[in-house]
Parts: sequence; structure tokens; C-alpha cells
Amino acid sequence: MSTSRVILKTRIDGTSYAAACQQILDWISTGQAAYVVAANVHVVMTAYWHQSYQQMINGANLVTPDGMPLVWGLRLLGLRQQDRVYGPDLMLALCCQVAQEGIPIYLYGGTDATLEKLQNHLRYLFPNIVIVGAYSPPFRPLTSAEEVEDIERIKQTGAKLIFVGLGCPKQEV
Repeated sequence: MSTSRVILKTRIDGTSYAAACQQILDWISTGQAAYVVAANVHVVMTAYWHQSYQQMINGANLVTPDGMPLVWGLRLLGLRQQDRVYGPDLMLALCCQVAQEGIPIYLYGGTDATLEKLQNHLRYLFPNIVIVGAYSPPFRPLTSAEEVEDIERIKQTGAKLIFVGLGCPKQEV
């Protein structure tokens, strides 16, 4: 696993694209449920101001340094070789890997139009990618019944990796 440091009470893991991808693929291969947060300054500050949100971030299996200020902080805290692990680039690196291995993915969040463009782009970049579903939830808080429905919808697809794009703090919650 990665080396961690704490910045404003939030754990940030020292990692790389290769290490993060390998860890996520290991979790998938063992069937371990896990969640990853690509943390930028907005995530860290939101966590600093909201303890319950901070607990969610600190409870993640992996928290990557998505923003350069966090990279600089990790370097100052001793991780001298740390580079940025930007969420969208991590997604592409993971998609490359899962396409090669036939691991099914699910896309959750954004608008229908954005999801369609994203699916087309991913299929263009990775012709073998297996996208088993995509859903644009309403742009409002979900009811408990809607949350259960979304979870069941995703489970029924057999997806092994879910990309959530709802914006901070909604996607982490």
C-alpha cells in the first residue's frame, strides 16, 4: 500500500498512477469492496470544515493527491518524489487496464449527454472496454428508494469497477 501523510486532518496517500491502478486491480481480483478518492484542495477544505465528510475521506481505501498543492504538501512532509495523481488521468489509466483484462465498468453521474460522450470516447480509446451500464441520476438529493434502486441497477450489471462523477462532496458521500 502507499505511504500516507495528513494534511489539515485529511489523509493523503503517496502513490503513483501505476501503484494506484495495481492496488485497485488487486481489490477487484480479490472481490474486495473499496473506494478511492481523488482529493484536491476543495476536497481537503470541505473535509476540514465538515467532520462527517472528513471521516468519509479518511475512511477511503485510497486517497490520491489530485491537486498540486497536495503534492507540494506531501513533498514537504517527506514524500520527495510524489507526483500528482489526477482523477481523470487515473480513470483513463484504469480503463486501459480493465479493457485489456475484460473487467466490466459502470459509469454513474453527469448528464445523459455527457455519459454518452464519455462512453463513445472510452470505446474509441479502448475498443475492448466493457461498459455494462451508465446512469445519470437526478440533480437533487436522492430518496432512499432511489438509492436502493440505483444500487440494485448497478449490481445487476455485474460491474467490477464503478466510476462516480457527481462532484464534491456528493460523489464521495
